[in-house]
Amino acid sequence: MRISIGYISKPHGLKGELKVLPETYDAAIFKKLKELYVDGKAYKAEYAKPANGYVIVKLGGIDNADAAGLFRNKTVEIDEKDRMKLPAGVHYISDLIGCGVYAGETRIGELADVLQNGAADVYVVKDGGKEIMFPALKDLLKKVDTENKLILLDEKRFNETAVYNDK
Repeated sequence: MRISIGYISKPHGLKGELKVLPETYDAAIFKKLKELYVDGKAYKAEYAKPANGYVIVKLGGIDNADAAGLFRNKTVEIDEKDRMKLPAGVHYISDLIGCGVYAGETRIGELADVLQNGAADVYVVKDGGKEIMFPALKDLLKKVDTENKLILLDEKRFNETAVYNDK
């Protein structure tokens, strides 16, 4: 299985470098990787260097701006075995998706998405035609067990923060 770790925005310079917006916990992973995938094809990762919120990546065999231009708007992936170990309490979104979500003893649905666009991630849970969203706050998340695909929430805090959308 492959995991997305970034998005190529555009070529960088004339030597085939790519400007990548990292989508990973720690962009330093780019420096440690020997192989990256774009459109399912493996490329040798020659080097990576941080640059103002982006990572400039050089892939083997991509040696000029024209060749790099073909990678615009593509996703950069790695093999799951190459992903970084995360600190306790931090989880990969791909591991969270599909977890059963419970508020107290009540199953509210399955985690379908994680939105990352503010001070806290927003979890999107689906249950049939219902969609429920809530912020991923420490005092709300009682237990996150990705091995057993289970997220337990504080029922009181959930009732205070949840937003329901009928679809």
